[in-house]
Amino acid sequence: MSTKKVLTLLSFALVGATGCAVSSDGTETVSQTEDGLKGCASSGTRFYVPPANEGAKAQIKDLKKHHQRKDAELIEQMIETPQAVWLTQGTPKEVKKQTRKIVRDAAAHKSTPVLVAYDIPFRDCAQFSAGGATTKQEYFAWIDALAQGIDDSDAIVMLEPDSLGIIP
Repeated sequence: MSTKKVLTLLSFALVGATGCAVSSDGTETVSQTEDGLKGCASSGTRFYVPPANEGAKAQIKDLKKHHQRKDAELIEQMIETPQAVWLTQGTPKEVKKQTRKIVRDAAAHKSTPVLVAYDIPFRDCAQFSAGGATTKQEYFAWIDALAQGIDDSDAIVMLEPDSLGIIP
């Protein structure tokens, strides 16, 4: 599959996985946009809850140890909330393996993962989120591997969320 086709497929993954979409020419009011989103809430899609990171687990343990149960419960609720998994680095082989693991885990939980592809070359103009692929070819190999990791599984992919501001 060509990189261009992969990028196009990834761009349309949100519409296919959720059964909802909002088209915009920028002239809608807030209520018109909200009306367009009503179908999204009723689409029946159950989103993936990734495993909690070790920092969150340690924080919950520490809060409970210090009798701050309400705060611990808030963190527990947060980590039990569906959230996107950011894919930000690694070789093509590594990102393919990581993506495959995520989509298989999501399928085992009868849910749809939301993945954020974030490895665009020279991202964030070398500021806070500096990094990413160092060449176009490296990026194309990486994004192709991400798509191969998804294979024919259900997934929503947010493609390079801050890339528009840095396109030359």
